[in-house]
Amino acid sequence: EYSENIYIHEGEQVTSALTVDGITRKHKEVTGKTPIVIIDYLQILEPIDQHGTEKMNTDKSVKILKQLSRDLETTVIAISSFNRMNYNTPVSMVSFKESGGIEYSADLVLGLQFSAFSDKSIDNKEIDFDEEKEKEPRKVELKILKNRNGETGKSVHFDYYAKYNMYEEVEQSDALLTTNYKKTKEMKVT
Repeated sequence: EYSENIYIHEGEQVTSALTVDGITRKHKEVTGKTPIVIIDYLQILEPIDQHGTEKMNTDKSVKILKQLSRDLETTVIAISSFNRMNYNTPVSMVSFKESGGIEYSADLVLGLQFSAFSDKSIDNKEIDFDEEKEKEPRKVELKILKNRNGETGKSVHFDYYAKYNMYEEVEQSDALLTTNYKKTKEMKVT
């Protein structure tokens, strides 16, 4: 039902934010429809300035994508990588690689992390990523880090079924109950 409305443009080594801008504008011109644009992922877009730093190029790409969003009155979703030093810390604005332009230009910034980061009983212990990735389902949390037109600091909890690449929303109390039940059970066994 939806497949005839989905267009995938595989990025190549020469795909930049300018390329995305051109393809999107051409799509609107040819079809008369403005698409939602999803970039997977921001930091692998071709640099705008070959002599610029990675941060400068990410900032320029974000600026071009923001302008595209405004000009065509459409949604642009850009997936961003995390800095390696922030892999084992709760998600925040500084978690995003080359985040200056993202923080300034984005209307909405969401961060996805394992729910274990928000579990208050962990006492600043590091999260075992391999252990968290082995869980079925994985307990994940989507945090609203910036929302130009609404609330921030809220979270949405999901069970993520990797085998099916499916997220199922769970009530926060259910997510915490599951985590706390497991911890209580582990404490009794030890």
